[in-house]
Amino acid sequence: MGWYLAEAILCPVAIRSYSSREYLVALGSVAFCFLSFECGYRFLERRSKPNPDSGFFSGLANSDVVWQSLLVCSLIGFLPLLVVSKGDLWLILVDAFEFRPRWSSVFQRGRYGDARDALLELQMFLRAATPLAAAILIGRSSTWLRRMFSAGLLAYLIARAFHDGSRLKLVEVLLPVAAATYWVCAVTVRRKLVVWMLPMALIIGFLWSAAAVQGRDAGRFRWSDAFTAQYTGFEMFRELLFLQREVRAHSPWQWGYTYYVQAVNPVPRILWPGKPVGDAGLQLAHLQKAVVNGEPMLTIAPGVIGEMYWNFGITGIVVLSALFGVACCWWDRLRVLGNQSLPIFAVFSSGLFIIFATGRSVNLSNLYGLVALWGTIHLVCRVSSMRREVS
Repeated sequence: MGWYLAEAILCPVAIRSYSSREYLVALGSVAFCFLSFECGYRFLERRSKPNPDSGFFSGLANSDVVWQSLLVCSLIGFLPLLVVSKGDLWLILVDAFEFRPRWSSVFQRGRYGDARDALLELQMFLRAATPLAAAILIGRSSTWLRRMFSAGLLAYLIARAFHDGSRLKLVEVLLPVAAATYWVCAVTVRRKLVVWMLPMALIIGFLWSAAAVQGRDAGRFRWSDAFTAQYTGFEMFRELLFLQREVRAHSPWQWGYTYYVQAVNPVPRILWPGKPVGDAGLQLAHLQKAVVNGEPMLTIAPGVIGEMYWNFGITGIVVLSALFGVACCWWDRLRVLGNQSLPIFAVFSSGLFIIFATGRSVNLSNLYGLVALWGTIHLVCRVSSMRREVS
């Protein structure tokens, strides 16, 4: 919401064509979202806390379970890369450590999915491994072998996201590492990190984001591109203005359709060939006449507030923002457990990434990594329990 207001205050050229009435309506929508979010958050704030004895949290508190889960996630996550590359390890490394045009990776999934794409979706387990690897790498009690493995995995994931120009994927890897570093620091050092390093990281991150958007279609990266960028991919206030004008003029309400598309997204298309494809980004690209042969020519998203309005109007903003506040408060309570456990704190930071990514548009695939991690932790705990019973 702060990003919406920042764009509204800066008032770039792209939003100056809208009337003052349209501008005020959009500002009011942001205000409604903020107030409803706060109400939902405060509603759950004093409720019961997560159970630290549950299988998932107790598993994260066990260093052996964390290590075994990391190995399982890495094995499953790299399996589709080995299959698609036919065991060519050099191809896997080159794909990660060389710049390439966006969406041109050998291991890039297609939009409409087949058996190969379903197999490549198992890469979600590499995302599941990220917070575990960060906790092991930064944790003081880890052995050198575990640290080396974790460092190698994180280096691969960082290089792959960076050279692909994928900003959210890079944040998804770096955030758990930063959170783990913050966790092991003394209180005085933590304050310095927040006061000095966080603002610097945000500025550098924004500049890198702008440069990445400018050069990723050509498969290059130059810092100078950041100062000539006209679009960074986070311009959501202008999308809100655009949608409010279009919906009132001639575009129909979605009535929850974009959320329905996300709800059925986990079903593999190979099992449901007719699965809907009109997610919010593609629908918005159609409105902006930026679709060629079924593929969007722009990386755009309606923003979480724009999508709420597009589906249910102002009522949708009020109700859905409150529900979003409840969900964020539920996740925020994990900080209590994270204060005593580095792996839990690293996983908590991964959830913060999902909240950040949802600010652009609701995308269920952002949850796949955490779901895979949850299932792996429970599987490893179950197998360990069976071994103890047998012995």
